[in-house]
Parts: sequence; structure tokens; C-alpha cells
Amino acid sequence: MTRKTAPKGTAGFVAVALAQDASTIAHVGANQFTADLLGLPSGGYGTNSALSRFIGEASDARAQVLSLAIVLAAYEDNTHTGSWRSVDPGTAHCLLFLEQCAYTLRNVERRAAGLDPLPDAEPASTDSTEDGADQGAEAAA
Repeated sequence: MTRKTAPKGTAGFVAVALAQDASTIAHVGANQFTADLLGLPSGGYGTNSALSRFIGEASDARAQVLSLAIVLAAYEDNTHTGSWRSVDPGTAHCLLFLEQCAYTLRNVERRAAGLDPLPDAEPASTDSTEDGADQGAEAAA
């Protein structure tokens, strides 16, 4: 989330996310998670006003990066063990975008995105806290 400009394809990714998963993006947990990732002070219950102020002070290019961060944080906040067991359209949308941003999907993420696992790759894991679990968000934001 330290980028000054968003990766190629961000505008389309965010637009589809808003059209397809608006309730996921609007969820309070996603808002608070984004603020935490940015190191902003906790906003208590509800949306984080510090996040809104932070975005309001950003340049247009930086605001697009922050919009991407909100969407990625929303998908991450909404991800659960069931997300890895069957293909969820929102999870797949997020993971396929991260792959476009040069993030290499692990086999468990490939399955969650509706892709076949790669042969001779690491064994599948359902632990989302493994090293590199946050690599995708960093690759994009």
C-alpha cells in the first residue's frame, strides 16, 4: 500500500467489485481492516473516520491505490475456510486480479480461484496465516 500509482487493471477490478460485491466492500470489518493495514488509529465501532480523512487528503492517483486497498482488505476480511473449499466468485475475482499483478498463487489459492493446481508444486494448505499470505495484497497495493 506504499505505491503512488495503482497497478494496471485496478479501475476495472474495483468497478467489478463494486458491482458484484458491494455489501462485502461496505462491511465495517473491511473498513477497520484497511485502517489497521495503513497504520491509522482505531475508529472504534463503525467506519473509521481517520481512513476517510486520509483518503480525502490523497492525490487522485494515491486515492486509487487506497480504493484498491479497501477492496482487497474487504475480500480478505470476508475470506474464511469455506472460501478455499469451493469457488466463491468474489474470492476468485480477487485472487485472479492478484495473479495479474505478478503474485504467484499457491495451489490452495488456485483452487479457490477455480484454477487447477500446478503439478509438482507445494502441498495444498488451508492455513491462511502461512508466510506469504499477505504477499498478494502487497503485490497489488
